[in-house]
Amino acid sequence: MVQPMINGPGSVSTIVDGTQGKQDKRIMFCPQMPEIFFMNVGQGQLQNGRAYITLDPIFAKNIVVNSQHPLRVIIQLEDECNGVRVTNKSQNGFEVVELHNGTSNARFTYFVIANRADRYKDDGTLASKHEGVRFPPAPEFPPILQLPPSQIVEMKPVEQ
Repeated sequence: MVQPMINGPGSVSTIVDGTQGKQDKRIMFCPQMPEIFFMNVGQGQLQNGRAYITLDPIFAKNIVVNSQHPLRVIIQLEDECNGVRVTNKSQNGFEVVELHNGTSNARFTYFVIANRADRYKDDGTLASKHEGVRFPPAPEFPPILQLPPSQIVEMKPVEQ
C-alpha cells in the first residue's frame, strides 16, 4: 500500500512572496529524489574537538536508520579546524569528531538525510509504505486538460 502522493509530468513547487511585497509572487521548486527522504538542517559546535548532535525527536520518530537505510550526514565547517568525521550515527543522533585528535571549538552546519519510516495503524498493520521504495512504477496519467488561454501561466526567467 502506497500513501497517496502528487503525481504529474511537471515539477513540484510552491508559491512564495517575492521581494516587492505581497503582489510579487514567485515559485520555488522542491528537490526530486528517487527515494522517500526526510531532511533536517541544524547547527552545532565542537567542544574540545567533539560534538554529539541529538536529532529532533519528531524527525527521529519518522525516519528509519538501519544497515539498508543509513543516516546520511553532511557537515559544513564554519570555522578552521583539522577537518571532521561523522561517527556513531543512529536513529537519535550522531557524533562529529575533529580529525588528528584536534581540540578546536569550531562551529558547523549539518544536513541530515534519512529514509522516511513506514507508517502503521494502531492495530499494527501497514498504513503506508515508505521504506525501500525507489523509482516505483508511475501510474498512467489522465489526459492533459487544455486550459483556456486566460488560465495559462508562462514561467519566464527573472532579470536580476
